Amino acid sequence: MMTNLCRGLALTAMLCCLVPEAASAAPSSESGSGSGSGQFSLFGDASLWTFWRIPLGVQLTSDAAADEPFAGISFEPKVKGNQTFTLDDLTSLSTILWVTEGGIGGGSPRFSIGLDEDGDGEADNSVFVYVGDAPNFTQGTGLIFTGNLLTKTDLRVDTSQIGGTFYDTYENAIELAGDAAVVSVDLVVDSGWSFEEGVQSVLVFDVQVNKTKLNLRKLTAPN
Repeated sequence: MMTNLCRGLALTAMLCCLVPEAASAAPSSESGSGSGSGQFSLFGDASLWTFWRIPLGVQLTSDAAADEPFAGISFEPKVKGNQTFTLDDLTSLSTILWVTEGGIGGGSPRFSIGLDEDGDGEADNSVFVYVGDAPNFTQGTGLIFTGNLLTKTDLRVDTSQIGGTFYDTYENAIELAGDAAVVSVDLVVDSGWSFEEGVQSVLVFDVQVNKTKLNLRKLTAPN
């Protein structure tokens, strides 16, 4: 009990300094202005991490022994009428997270961008954007501020499903499928299998897709 309390107090203090909007639970915009407005939801082994009933983040856990050895935060773009949110419209993608168990490895955490290339409204292929240190995208536990991953030039984008390569740039992803509709942008944790204890756990404090930021107060646990 005391350990959890101390951990919560320490994390809250840290967030007050580093992530003020998360620590104060100030509402973030769920529908940003311009291209890329949408709604966030949780899936798999994902849950809100709270302290004194204040939501501070989202706990994503991949337990290799669980029925659902994955977890994530999904962003679904909202469009009006016949408008389409394309890959070319997606210009900014970032997260602030704390890897608490396992580490970064096995391709996780990563962003998975689902693309509809045939116009049926369903994802046909995906582009993956990896978190962590290039070129292997492995890292230990700790706090990570990614910045805008789409402007990095260190070959952290996997375009192999759309005719590209495993190590690629986002600029080339645009060249390959810039006019494809984006149906989802998911932050995924699913590599518990790659760590000795069989568990990978991540606390996510913020996700931003273009101008739309994660609103912790509007999230609910998956069914």
